[in-house]
Amino acid sequence: MVILLIAMVTTWILPSVTFETVYDENSGINVIDESTVKFSTTNKIMPWELPGIVVGGVEGVLSTIVLICVFMGAFAIMNASGMFSAFISHLCLKFSGREIRLVVLIMTGFSLLGLVVMPHCFIAFVPTVIMLAINMGFDALVGLAMVLFGATTASMTGPLSTVTAMCQDAVGLPIFSGAGVRFILFGIFHVINLVYLIGYAKKVKRDPSKSVMGDYSKEHALLMNKESRSSEEKLALNKRYFIASALLVIAFAVIIYGSTALNFGTNDISATFVVFAILVGPVLGFSISDTMRHFIDGVRGSASTIVVISLAGAITTILKRGGVFSTLVYYSAKIFSVLPGFLVPVALLIIVGVMNCILPSGPAKGVLLMPLIGPIGQLSGVTMQTTVLTYNLGDSFSNYLLPYDATNASYLEAAKIPYNIWVKFVIKLFAIWHIVGAILLVIIYFVGYGPF
Repeated sequence: MVILLIAMVTTWILPSVTFETVYDENSGINVIDESTVKFSTTNKIMPWELPGIVVGGVEGVLSTIVLICVFMGAFAIMNASGMFSAFISHLCLKFSGREIRLVVLIMTGFSLLGLVVMPHCFIAFVPTVIMLAINMGFDALVGLAMVLFGATTASMTGPLSTVTAMCQDAVGLPIFSGAGVRFILFGIFHVINLVYLIGYAKKVKRDPSKSVMGDYSKEHALLMNKESRSSEEKLALNKRYFIASALLVIAFAVIIYGSTALNFGTNDISATFVVFAILVGPVLGFSISDTMRHFIDGVRGSASTIVVISLAGAITTILKRGGVFSTLVYYSAKIFSVLPGFLVPVALLIIVGVMNCILPSGPAKGVLLMPLIGPIGQLSGVTMQTTVLTYNLGDSFSNYLLPYDATNASYLEAAKIPYNIWVKFVIKLFAIWHIVGAILLVIIYFVGYGPF
Protein backbone atom coordinates (compact mmCIF):
# COMPACT_ATOMS: atom_id res chain seq x y z
CA MET A 1 0.00 0.00 0.00
CA VAL A 2 2.90 2.34 0.73
CA ILE A 3 4.37 1.63 -2.70
CA LEU A 4 0.94 2.28 -4.23
CA LEU A 5 0.88 5.74 -2.63
CA ILE A 6 4.49 6.47 -3.66
CA ALA A 7 3.60 5.58 -7.25
CA MET A 8 0.68 8.01 -7.10
CA VAL A 9 2.87 10.84 -5.74
CA THR A 10 5.46 10.16 -8.46
CA THR A 11 2.88 11.09 -11.09
CA TRP A 12 2.56 14.51 -9.40
CA ILE A 13 6.32 15.15 -9.60
CA LEU A 14 7.42 13.85 -13.01
CA PRO A 15 5.95 15.43 -16.14
CA SER A 16 4.58 13.07 -18.75
CA VAL A 17 6.35 13.12 -22.12
CA THR A 18 4.63 12.07 -25.34
CA PHE A 19 6.38 11.77 -28.69
CA GLU A 20 6.31 10.07 -32.07
CA THR A 21 9.09 8.33 -33.98
CA VAL A 22 9.98 8.77 -37.63
CA TYR A 23 12.19 6.86 -40.04
CA ASP A 24 15.52 8.60 -40.67
CA GLU A 25 16.67 7.79 -44.21
CA ASN A 26 20.27 8.86 -43.54
CA SER A 27 20.81 6.50 -40.60
CA GLY A 28 18.16 3.95 -41.59
CA ILE A 29 16.61 3.81 -38.11
CA ASN A 30 13.57 5.10 -36.24
CA VAL A 31 14.32 8.22 -34.20
CA ILE A 32 12.31 10.52 -31.95
CA ASP A 33 10.66 13.34 -33.87
CA GLU A 34 11.54 16.29 -31.65
CA SER A 35 8.77 18.39 -33.20
CA THR A 36 6.18 16.03 -31.71
CA VAL A 37 7.59 16.01 -28.17
CA LYS A 38 5.09 17.36 -25.66
CA PHE A 39 5.41 17.73 -21.90
CA SER A 40 2.25 17.46 -19.86
CA THR A 41 1.26 17.60 -16.21
CA THR A 42 -2.34 16.46 -16.76
CA ASN A 43 -1.66 12.79 -16.09
CA LYS A 44 -1.58 13.11 -12.31
CA ILE A 45 -3.30 10.27 -10.46
CA MET A 46 -5.50 11.52 -7.62
CA PRO A 47 -6.39 9.65 -4.39
CA TRP A 48 -10.04 9.23 -5.32
CA GLU A 49 -8.98 7.34 -8.45
CA LEU A 50 -7.18 4.62 -6.47
CA PRO A 51 -10.20 2.35 -5.75
CA GLY A 52 -11.04 2.17 -9.46
CA ILE A 53 -7.39 1.54 -10.34
CA VAL A 54 -7.16 -1.29 -7.78
CA VAL A 55 -10.22 -2.92 -9.36
CA GLY A 56 -8.62 -2.42 -12.76
CA GLY A 57 -5.49 -4.08 -11.42
CA VAL A 58 -7.57 -7.17 -10.62
CA GLU A 59 -8.96 -7.21 -14.15
CA GLY A 60 -5.46 -6.95 -15.61
CA VAL A 61 -4.21 -10.05 -13.80
CA LEU A 62 -7.48 -11.99 -13.68
CA SER A 63 -6.24 -14.91 -15.77
CA THR A 64 -3.20 -15.24 -13.49
CA ILE A 65 -5.44 -15.16 -10.42
CA VAL A 66 -7.61 -17.95 -11.85
CA LEU A 67 -4.51 -20.03 -12.60
CA ILE A 68 -3.20 -19.63 -9.04
CA CYS A 69 -6.61 -20.51 -7.53
CA VAL A 70 -6.99 -23.63 -9.65
CA PHE A 71 -3.41 -24.75 -9.07
CA MET A 72 -3.54 -24.17 -5.30
CA GLY A 73 -6.88 -25.99 -5.15
CA ALA A 74 -5.50 -29.01 -7.01
CA PHE A 75 -2.44 -29.16 -4.76
CA ALA A 76 -4.56 -28.83 -1.64
CA ILE A 77 -6.28 -32.10 -2.65
CA MET A 78 -2.93 -33.89 -2.86
CA ASN A 79 -1.66 -32.29 0.33
CA ALA A 80 -4.78 -33.40 2.23
CA SER A 81 -3.96 -37.01 1.34
CA GLY A 82 -0.55 -36.81 3.03
CA MET A 83 1.33 -37.74 -0.15
CA PHE A 84 3.69 -34.78 0.01
CA SER A 85 4.65 -35.56 3.60
CA ALA A 86 5.27 -39.16 2.58
CA PHE A 87 7.49 -38.17 -0.34
CA ILE A 88 9.40 -35.66 1.80
CA SER A 89 10.06 -38.30 4.43
CA HIS A 90 11.18 -40.77 1.75
CA LEU A 91 13.49 -38.27 0.02
CA CYS A 92 15.10 -37.23 3.30
CA LEU A 93 15.93 -40.86 4.06
CA LYS A 94 17.12 -41.63 0.53
CA PHE A 95 19.36 -38.57 0.24
CA SER A 96 20.60 -38.57 3.81
CA GLY A 97 24.19 -37.29 3.66
CA ARG A 98 23.70 -36.28 0.01
CA GLU A 99 21.32 -33.38 0.48
CA ILE A 100 23.18 -31.08 -1.93
CA ARG A 101 22.56 -33.54 -4.77
CA LEU A 102 18.85 -33.30 -4.08
CA VAL A 103 19.03 -29.49 -4.17
CA VAL A 104 20.71 -29.70 -7.58
CA LEU A 105 18.17 -32.19 -8.92
CA ILE A 106 15.13 -30.22 -7.74
CA MET A 107 16.33 -26.84 -8.95
CA THR A 108 17.51 -28.21 -12.30
CA GLY A 109 14.18 -29.93 -12.78
CA PHE A 110 12.27 -26.71 -12.20
CA SER A 111 14.67 -24.85 -14.51
CA LEU A 112 14.05 -27.27 -17.38
CA LEU A 113 10.30 -27.08 -16.85
CA GLY A 114 10.58 -23.30 -16.66
CA LEU A 115 11.74 -23.21 -20.28
CA VAL A 116 8.17 -23.84 -21.43
CA VAL A 117 5.92 -23.60 -18.34
CA MET A 118 4.80 -20.33 -16.75
CA PRO A 119 6.45 -19.58 -13.35
CA HIS A 120 3.04 -19.22 -11.67
CA CYS A 121 2.43 -22.92 -12.26
CA PHE A 122 5.00 -23.79 -9.59
CA ILE A 123 3.79 -21.59 -6.72
CA ALA A 124 1.93 -24.45 -5.06
CA PHE A 125 5.21 -26.41 -4.79
CA VAL A 126 6.77 -23.75 -2.54
CA PRO A 127 5.46 -24.85 0.90
CA THR A 128 6.29 -28.50 0.16
CA VAL A 129 9.84 -27.81 -1.03
CA ILE A 130 10.40 -25.48 1.94
CA MET A 131 9.45 -28.27 4.36
CA LEU A 132 11.80 -30.59 2.47
CA ALA A 133 14.64 -28.07 2.77
CA ILE A 134 14.05 -27.62 6.50
CA ASN A 135 13.98 -31.38 7.05
CA MET A 136 17.34 -31.63 5.23
CA GLY A 137 18.87 -29.14 7.69
CA PHE A 138 18.63 -25.99 5.55
CA ASP A 139 16.30 -23.02 5.99
CA ALA A 140 13.14 -21.83 4.25
CA LEU A 141 15.07 -19.56 1.87
CA VAL A 142 16.80 -22.59 0.34
CA GLY A 143 13.43 -24.19 -0.32
CA LEU A 144 11.99 -21.01 -1.84
CA ALA A 145 15.06 -20.42 -4.00
CA MET A 146 15.00 -23.96 -5.38
CA VAL A 147 11.56 -23.32 -6.82
CA LEU A 148 11.76 -19.61 -7.64
CA PHE A 149 15.21 -19.62 -9.25
CA GLY A 150 14.39 -22.84 -11.07
CA ALA A 151 11.06 -21.56 -12.40
CA THR A 152 12.39 -18.18 -13.54
CA THR A 153 16.00 -18.68 -14.69
CA ALA A 154 14.79 -19.40 -18.22
CA SER A 155 13.15 -15.96 -18.38
CA MET A 156 16.54 -14.28 -17.92
CA THR A 157 17.64 -15.18 -21.45
CA GLY A 158 14.28 -16.32 -22.84
CA PRO A 159 15.30 -19.14 -25.21
CA LEU A 160 11.64 -20.04 -25.83
CA SER A 161 9.70 -17.35 -23.95
CA THR A 162 6.76 -15.37 -25.30
CA VAL A 163 8.55 -12.15 -24.30
CA THR A 164 11.40 -13.03 -26.68
CA ALA A 165 8.91 -13.79 -29.45
CA MET A 166 7.11 -10.45 -28.95
CA CYS A 167 10.34 -8.45 -28.85
CA GLN A 168 11.72 -10.13 -31.95
CA ASP A 169 8.46 -9.61 -33.80
CA ALA A 170 8.41 -5.93 -32.76
CA VAL A 171 11.78 -5.30 -34.46
CA GLY A 172 11.27 -7.59 -37.46
CA LEU A 173 13.42 -10.57 -36.39
CA PRO A 174 12.43 -14.19 -37.10
CA ILE A 175 10.65 -15.61 -34.03
CA PHE A 176 13.04 -17.49 -31.70
CA SER A 177 16.00 -16.85 -34.01
CA GLY A 178 19.39 -16.86 -32.27
CA ALA A 179 18.13 -19.33 -29.66
CA GLY A 180 21.48 -21.15 -29.47
CA VAL A 181 23.26 -18.27 -27.73
CA ARG A 182 20.34 -17.74 -25.36
CA PHE A 183 20.41 -21.44 -24.38
CA ILE A 184 24.12 -21.14 -23.60
CA LEU A 185 23.50 -18.11 -21.40
CA PHE A 186 20.59 -19.92 -19.75
CA GLY A 187 23.04 -22.65 -18.74
CA ILE A 188 25.53 -20.09 -17.42
CA PHE A 189 23.00 -18.33 -15.22
CA HIS A 190 21.57 -21.64 -14.00
CA VAL A 191 25.07 -22.67 -12.84
CA ILE A 192 25.58 -19.28 -11.16
CA ASN A 193 22.30 -19.64 -9.27
CA LEU A 194 23.12 -23.21 -8.26
CA VAL A 195 26.60 -22.33 -6.98
CA TYR A 196 25.20 -19.38 -5.01
CA LEU A 197 22.40 -21.45 -3.47
CA ILE A 198 24.63 -24.44 -2.68
CA GLY A 199 27.17 -22.17 -0.97
CA TYR A 200 24.45 -20.63 1.17
CA ALA A 201 22.84 -24.03 1.92
CA LYS A 202 26.15 -25.52 3.09
CA LYS A 203 26.81 -22.51 5.32
CA VAL A 204 23.39 -22.79 6.97
CA LYS A 205 23.72 -26.54 7.47
CA ARG A 206 27.10 -26.11 9.16
CA ASP A 207 25.92 -23.23 11.34
CA PRO A 208 22.16 -22.47 11.46
CA SER A 209 22.94 -19.10 13.06
CA LYS A 210 24.29 -18.01 9.64
CA SER A 211 20.80 -18.17 8.18
CA VAL A 212 19.48 -14.87 6.82
CA MET A 213 16.15 -15.82 8.40
CA GLY A 214 17.62 -15.03 11.83
CA ASP A 215 15.12 -14.80 14.67
CA TYR A 216 12.23 -14.97 12.20
CA SER A 217 12.83 -18.73 11.73
CA LYS A 218 10.69 -19.68 14.74
CA GLU A 219 7.82 -17.40 13.70
CA HIS A 220 8.04 -18.75 10.17
CA ALA A 221 7.86 -22.32 11.44
CA LEU A 222 4.61 -21.51 13.26
CA LEU A 223 3.11 -19.96 10.12
CA MET A 224 4.05 -22.97 7.98
CA ASN A 225 2.77 -25.44 10.58
CA LYS A 226 -0.67 -23.81 10.47
CA GLU A 227 -0.92 -24.87 6.83
CA SER A 228 0.54 -28.35 7.23
CA ARG A 229 -1.27 -31.50 8.20
CA SER A 230 -1.19 -33.01 11.69
CA SER A 231 1.62 -35.26 12.77
CA GLU A 232 -0.77 -38.20 12.84
CA GLU A 233 -0.81 -38.57 9.06
CA LYS A 234 0.69 -41.74 7.63
CA LEU A 235 4.04 -41.26 5.96
CA ALA A 236 4.21 -44.60 4.16
CA LEU A 237 4.18 -44.51 0.37
CA ASN A 238 1.35 -46.32 -1.39
CA LYS A 239 0.12 -46.96 -4.94
CA ARG A 240 -2.39 -44.12 -4.83
CA TYR A 241 0.42 -41.60 -4.34
CA PHE A 242 2.33 -42.92 -7.35
CA ILE A 243 -0.77 -42.86 -9.56
CA ALA A 244 -1.49 -39.29 -8.46
CA SER A 245 2.12 -38.35 -9.23
CA ALA A 246 1.78 -39.93 -12.66
CA LEU A 247 -1.34 -37.82 -13.29
CA LEU A 248 0.61 -34.71 -12.29
CA VAL A 249 3.39 -35.60 -14.74
CA ILE A 250 0.78 -36.12 -17.47
CA ALA A 251 -0.79 -32.73 -16.65
CA PHE A 252 2.58 -31.01 -17.04
CA ALA A 253 3.25 -32.95 -20.25
CA VAL A 254 -0.06 -31.66 -21.65
CA ILE A 255 0.86 -28.12 -20.63
CA ILE A 256 4.35 -28.38 -22.17
CA TYR A 257 2.99 -29.77 -25.44
CA GLY A 258 0.14 -27.27 -25.48
CA SER A 259 2.46 -24.34 -24.78
CA THR A 260 4.91 -25.28 -27.53
CA ALA A 261 2.63 -26.74 -30.21
CA LEU A 262 -0.91 -25.49 -29.55
CA ASN A 263 -0.29 -21.92 -28.31
CA PHE A 264 -1.80 -22.60 -24.89
CA GLY A 265 -2.70 -19.48 -22.94
CA THR A 266 -3.20 -19.04 -19.20
CA ASN A 267 -6.85 -20.11 -19.40
CA ASP A 268 -5.90 -23.35 -21.19
CA ILE A 269 -3.38 -24.16 -18.47
CA SER A 270 -6.00 -23.45 -15.81
CA ALA A 271 -8.47 -25.77 -17.57
CA THR A 272 -5.84 -28.53 -17.57
CA PHE A 273 -5.50 -28.30 -13.82
CA VAL A 274 -9.26 -28.29 -13.34
CA VAL A 275 -9.39 -31.68 -15.09
CA PHE A 276 -6.39 -32.84 -13.05
CA ALA A 277 -8.10 -31.82 -9.78
CA ILE A 278 -11.28 -33.68 -10.69
CA LEU A 279 -9.32 -36.85 -11.49
CA VAL A 280 -6.74 -36.83 -8.69
CA GLY A 281 -9.29 -36.62 -5.84
CA PRO A 282 -10.90 -40.04 -6.43
CA VAL A 283 -7.48 -41.53 -7.20
CA LEU A 284 -6.35 -40.51 -3.71
CA GLY A 285 -9.48 -42.03 -2.18
CA PHE A 286 -11.60 -38.89 -1.72
CA SER A 287 -15.28 -38.67 -2.55
CA ILE A 288 -16.37 -35.95 -4.98
CA SER A 289 -17.65 -33.87 -2.04
CA ASP A 290 -14.36 -34.19 -0.16
CA THR A 291 -12.41 -33.44 -3.33
CA MET A 292 -14.32 -30.18 -3.80
CA ARG A 293 -13.97 -29.32 -0.10
CA HIS A 294 -10.18 -29.68 -0.23
CA PHE A 295 -10.09 -27.80 -3.51
CA ILE A 296 -11.97 -24.87 -1.93
CA ASP A 297 -9.58 -24.95 1.04
CA GLY A 298 -6.71 -24.49 -1.41
CA VAL A 299 -8.44 -21.58 -3.13
CA ARG A 300 -9.13 -19.99 0.26
CA GLY A 301 -5.46 -20.34 1.16
CA SER A 302 -4.45 -18.36 -1.94
CA ALA A 303 -6.52 -15.30 -0.97
CA SER A 304 -3.62 -13.25 0.40
CA THR A 305 -1.52 -14.06 -2.67
CA ILE A 306 -4.37 -12.82 -4.87
CA VAL A 307 -4.55 -9.55 -2.95
CA VAL A 308 -0.80 -9.01 -3.37
CA ILE A 309 -0.95 -9.69 -7.12
CA SER A 310 -3.95 -7.37 -7.53
CA LEU A 311 -2.18 -4.50 -5.77
CA ALA A 312 0.91 -5.14 -7.91
CA GLY A 313 -1.25 -4.77 -11.00
CA ALA A 314 -2.66 -1.50 -9.65
CA ILE A 315 0.84 -0.06 -9.07
CA THR A 316 1.78 -0.84 -12.67
CA THR A 317 -1.41 0.82 -13.90
CA ILE A 318 -0.68 4.02 -11.93
CA LEU A 319 2.86 4.36 -13.27
CA LYS A 320 1.78 3.66 -16.83
CA ARG A 321 -1.23 6.01 -16.82
CA GLY A 322 0.81 8.70 -15.10
CA GLY A 323 3.27 8.77 -18.00
CA VAL A 324 6.30 7.90 -15.85
CA PHE A 325 7.34 5.15 -18.26
CA SER A 326 7.24 7.32 -21.40
CA THR A 327 9.24 10.03 -19.63
CA LEU A 328 12.06 7.63 -18.82
CA VAL A 329 12.01 6.24 -22.36
CA TYR A 330 12.45 9.72 -23.80
CA TYR A 331 15.45 10.64 -21.67
CA SER A 332 17.03 7.18 -21.92
CA ALA A 333 17.03 7.38 -25.72
CA LYS A 334 19.30 10.41 -25.49
CA ILE A 335 21.91 8.53 -23.45
CA PHE A 336 22.78 6.18 -26.30
CA SER A 337 24.04 8.98 -28.54
CA VAL A 338 26.96 9.80 -26.22
CA LEU A 339 28.17 6.27 -25.37
CA PRO A 340 30.81 4.14 -27.16
CA GLY A 341 29.24 1.16 -28.93
CA PHE A 342 30.44 -1.60 -26.59
CA LEU A 343 28.90 0.18 -23.58
CA VAL A 344 25.49 0.57 -25.21
CA PRO A 345 24.32 -2.97 -24.25
CA VAL A 346 25.48 -2.37 -20.66
CA ALA A 347 23.61 0.93 -20.51
CA LEU A 348 20.59 -0.76 -22.05
CA LEU A 349 20.74 -3.48 -19.38
CA ILE A 350 20.55 -0.83 -16.65
CA ILE A 351 17.89 1.26 -18.39
CA VAL A 352 15.59 -1.71 -19.03
CA GLY A 353 15.97 -2.65 -15.36
CA VAL A 354 14.85 0.84 -14.35
CA MET A 355 11.98 0.69 -16.87
CA ASN A 356 10.97 -2.65 -15.37
CA CYS A 357 10.46 -0.95 -12.01
CA ILE A 358 7.87 1.26 -13.72
CA LEU A 359 6.21 -1.36 -15.92
CA PRO A 360 6.99 -4.92 -14.71
CA SER A 361 5.01 -6.56 -17.53
CA GLY A 362 7.63 -7.98 -19.91
CA PRO A 363 5.40 -8.26 -23.01
CA ALA A 364 3.81 -4.82 -22.60
CA LYS A 365 7.14 -3.13 -21.96
CA GLY A 366 8.76 -4.94 -24.90
CA VAL A 367 6.11 -3.85 -27.37
CA LEU A 368 6.49 -0.22 -26.25
CA LEU A 369 10.28 -0.15 -25.86
CA MET A 370 11.83 -2.40 -28.53
CA PRO A 371 10.77 -0.45 -31.66
CA LEU A 372 12.64 2.56 -30.26
CA ILE A 373 15.74 1.18 -28.54
CA GLY A 374 16.38 -1.55 -31.13
CA PRO A 375 17.18 0.82 -34.01
CA ILE A 376 19.02 3.24 -31.72
CA GLY A 377 21.24 0.36 -30.59
CA GLN A 378 21.90 -0.56 -34.22
CA LEU A 379 23.26 2.93 -34.83
CA SER A 380 25.95 2.13 -32.23
CA GLY A 381 26.77 -1.22 -33.83
CA VAL A 382 24.56 -3.34 -31.55
CA THR A 383 22.67 -6.05 -33.43
CA MET A 384 18.94 -6.48 -32.93
CA GLN A 385 19.55 -9.95 -31.46
CA THR A 386 21.87 -8.45 -28.84
CA THR A 387 19.27 -5.81 -28.01
CA VAL A 388 16.56 -8.46 -27.53
CA LEU A 389 18.88 -10.54 -25.33
CA THR A 390 19.82 -7.46 -23.30
CA TYR A 391 16.15 -6.63 -22.90
CA ASN A 392 15.46 -10.12 -21.49
CA LEU A 393 18.25 -9.78 -18.94
CA GLY A 394 17.25 -6.29 -17.84
CA ASP A 395 13.60 -7.26 -17.70
CA SER A 396 14.34 -10.23 -15.41
CA PHE A 397 17.08 -9.25 -12.94
CA SER A 398 15.16 -6.44 -11.22
CA ASN A 399 12.03 -8.59 -10.81
CA TYR A 400 13.66 -10.35 -7.85
CA LEU A 401 13.91 -7.06 -5.94
CA LEU A 402 10.46 -5.69 -6.81
CA PRO A 403 7.91 -6.26 -4.02
CA TYR A 404 5.15 -5.49 -6.54
CA ASP A 405 6.30 -7.87 -9.27
CA ALA A 406 3.42 -10.36 -9.48
CA THR A 407 5.63 -13.47 -9.65
CA ASN A 408 8.08 -12.44 -6.95
CA ALA A 409 5.32 -11.24 -4.61
CA SER A 410 3.22 -14.38 -5.00
CA TYR A 411 6.21 -16.66 -4.32
CA LEU A 412 7.17 -14.70 -1.19
CA GLU A 413 3.59 -14.81 0.03
CA ALA A 414 3.35 -18.58 -0.56
CA ALA A 415 6.64 -19.03 1.31
CA LYS A 416 5.59 -16.72 4.21
CA ILE A 417 8.95 -14.97 3.91
CA PRO A 418 9.05 -11.18 4.46
CA TYR A 419 10.35 -9.00 1.64
CA ASN A 420 13.24 -7.52 3.68
CA ILE A 421 14.62 -10.99 4.48
CA TRP A 422 14.42 -12.00 0.83
CA VAL A 423 16.33 -8.86 -0.23
CA LYS A 424 19.14 -9.66 2.21
CA PHE A 425 19.39 -13.13 0.69
CA VAL A 426 19.28 -12.18 -3.00
CA ILE A 427 21.07 -8.81 -3.12
CA LYS A 428 24.56 -10.28 -3.63
CA LEU A 429 23.31 -12.56 -6.36
CA PHE A 430 21.58 -9.57 -7.96
CA ALA A 431 24.96 -7.82 -8.20
CA ILE A 432 26.60 -10.97 -9.61
CA TRP A 433 23.93 -11.23 -12.31
CA HIS A 434 24.60 -7.68 -13.46
CA ILE A 435 28.38 -8.06 -13.46
CA VAL A 436 28.29 -11.34 -15.37
CA GLY A 437 25.54 -10.06 -17.67
CA ALA A 438 27.52 -6.91 -18.51
CA ILE A 439 30.67 -8.91 -19.28
CA LEU A 440 28.77 -11.35 -21.49
CA LEU A 441 27.05 -8.53 -23.36
CA VAL A 442 30.38 -6.80 -24.10
CA ILE A 443 31.78 -10.10 -25.41
CA ILE A 444 28.65 -10.67 -27.51
CA TYR A 445 28.93 -7.11 -28.88
CA PHE A 446 32.43 -7.77 -30.22
CA VAL A 447 31.47 -11.23 -31.51
CA GLY A 448 28.58 -9.70 -33.43
CA TYR A 449 25.66 -11.85 -32.26
CA GLY A 450 23.30 -11.95 -35.18
CA PRO A 451 23.55 -11.88 -38.14
CA PHE A 452 20.35 -9.82 -37.87
